[in-house]
Amino acid sequence: MRSAPLASRVVGAAGGVAVALALLAAAGARADTWSALLEPRLELTRERKQDQGSPEQTTNSTTVGQRYVLTLSKTLFPNLALDAGGTFDDSRIWKRTAGVSSDQDTWRANGYGHLSLNLGALSGSGGYDRTEESNTGTDVSAPRLVYESWNARALWRPADLPQLSVVASRSNTFDVTRRNQDITVDDVLVGAEYLGIPKLQLRYSLRYSNPLDRISGTDTTSIIQSAQVSYGDKLFKGRTSVYMSANVSSTISSTSTVGQGGTVSTQVLPFTGLSLVEQPQDRPTFDHLEANPTLVDPSPSVSASVNIGFGVPLGDVAYRDLGAQLQDALTKVSMVHVWVNKRLPKEIAGAFTWEAYRSTDNATWTPVPLAGAVVFSDFQNRFEIPIAVTQAQYLKVVVRPLGPGVTTNQDYAQILVTKLQLFLVQPASEVRGRTTTNNQTLVATQQTRLFSVPNVSWDSSASVNHAGDRDRPSYTVVNGLSLAQRLDQTWSVSGRFQRQDADAGSGHTGAFLWAASTSAQPIPTLTHALTYSGQWSSTPIGVATSNALNLFNRAELYRGLSLLASGGVNAGTSDLGIDTRAVSATAVVSATPHPKLALGATYLYGSTWTAPLRQPWTRSETERVEGSASVTPFSALYLSAVVSRILKGVRQTTLANGSVAFSPFQGGDLQLRVSYGESLDTAADAVVKTLVSGIHWVLRPGVLVDVSYSNIDNRAAAARTRTDSLLTVLTLTL
Repeated sequence: MRSAPLASRVVGAAGGVAVALALLAAAGARADTWSALLEPRLELTRERKQDQGSPEQTTNSTTVGQRYVLTLSKTLFPNLALDAGGTFDDSRIWKRTAGVSSDQDTWRANGYGHLSLNLGALSGSGGYDRTEESNTGTDVSAPRLVYESWNARALWRPADLPQLSVVASRSNTFDVTRRNQDITVDDVLVGAEYLGIPKLQLRYSLRYSNPLDRISGTDTTSIIQSAQVSYGDKLFKGRTSVYMSANVSSTISSTSTVGQGGTVSTQVLPFTGLSLVEQPQDRPTFDHLEANPTLVDPSPSVSASVNIGFGVPLGDVAYRDLGAQLQDALTKVSMVHVWVNKRLPKEIAGAFTWEAYRSTDNATWTPVPLAGAVVFSDFQNRFEIPIAVTQAQYLKVVVRPLGPGVTTNQDYAQILVTKLQLFLVQPASEVRGRTTTNNQTLVATQQTRLFSVPNVSWDSSASVNHAGDRDRPSYTVVNGLSLAQRLDQTWSVSGRFQRQDADAGSGHTGAFLWAASTSAQPIPTLTHALTYSGQWSSTPIGVATSNALNLFNRAELYRGLSLLASGGVNAGTSDLGIDTRAVSATAVVSATPHPKLALGATYLYGSTWTAPLRQPWTRSETERVEGSASVTPFSALYLSAVVSRILKGVRQTTLANGSVAFSPFQGGDLQLRVSYGESLDTAADAVVKTLVSGIHWVLRPGVLVDVSYSNIDNRAAAARTRTDSLLTVLTLTL
């Protein structure tokens, strides 16, 4: 074990931190706030792997890590403030497998310094950020990567005048040899917003962007202008709400290349974001995603409320769908970025399996092949998913949450999706020269309450979009009548009839949609609902129809005992002449015989018949039963189990998950914990057993020790992997 290089690195880093702490202490009287964190850690791991018919192979590894964090916030003058800080994280790993030794050293350092000025109506900020990352070792020889950026912002908010803002930045991404990566991006954004006229909003933006790739010899300059006016009001004593918006944008791009050049990425702005957490029996090919505007919000830090970490309910392996509705069906996409709220190590990011799908109606989805390997960005918290060039009105990527046995680190129990971005990546040689694109969008909506009793309203909307590279504009026009009325204390009814006309670039589509429902609640503990919906649509390809009938019942039979039962039938024919028939049934029983005991049982059934034009019917059937139990005999002990039996499907199998958690000393300076979980898949003959135990000890304020031991036994028919890990972390906070 070569410890001398590590020792020198630890001593050097610790010395630097000591100097920084001394400087902070000397400036303590002048600094407003400062903090420091020192966190050395030691991890010992043994992995035993045995493939079928092969001898067991053991890998022993030792990981020594260190993390230092410094932050400083200082008010230099009444209107001038400084924020500065940095983080250094180093991890050195020694491995030995079958007598062969290897080592790896990975470190990441970042520092920042920002000045901010606030003069009331006039404010601004500027700063510098730098991140470096290195990964070297016996089997790895990659140059150090560097990301740095300078940025400046200014905001002027005069009374009764337009608000003006300017944001300028330059970023460099390169390796220290400047042989594999060397990219500079200059970006300037000027914006104006006027809200001085009631109910009217005026916005204008001008953006200059110049990414320069010195390795591929690609230089692209873009000037993007956008102007928007929107108006919203309530008329006729509040009975009518109206909204109108018009947007005009123009993009002028110039691309030059040396030789064949590299690639140029053009961001595709969707109409809205969509997401869905599927049900266990669902498949990504038949889904209706719900609107999720946060998913396409510009901020990469706001959660879109979709968790892909392992901290989901036991047995939850349902797909997470992340998608978007595009402006029209002719827009091309070839790259999807999925942002998350934290950095992921390669072994965690690589445990996810991504798929892509396209759709014309947000109901039936067709797989889209991936065009390469999915990677997690070096400096950004995002997955980069390349797909085959796709044109569609709707596009989505799907992924299951992190599976059991991948890790026991609680940092990855919650991995929240924050943003979805779409791009068209093209060879620079195809877009070489000057291109100009103009785009105009007009949206108008209104909703009018026609009657109060019964509650009847009329709504209509129209949207038109014309892109300069299209022969004709795309449009959507919707008119609908809605009814919602409570007949008495027991019965209520609702209904809707809608006409929709649209052309997304591939021809006119007209559709009638209708729905009706009635619900009854004779007593507070009993609810019934019957819903019918239908659709008739005409497309350039043909005529499509669909009809669906669903019944829902919920009963609180006794205190702590409830029953839910639902079922439905639907039938339809697509515009391609494909007939579909389906039935489904669900029954759920929940019982809480004691405040510390919860029981549950679920039955799921689904059957689908499909017949292409003049072809025989084919049938797919799913049937599943599930039981669950959880008990908390006292606050320090928790036990739970979920057992599922798939009776009909691709193959019969039993899935089981069980866990027990014990925390004898909750709260206080000394905390103990132990948990055990087991996952079973009989069809794959796979069992994953996980044991985690640990001690969390606060020695004194700001000083704590955390020691944890984990054992993961992942056994399948063809292989078995057993991993033992002991991790010790010391945290010092100043």
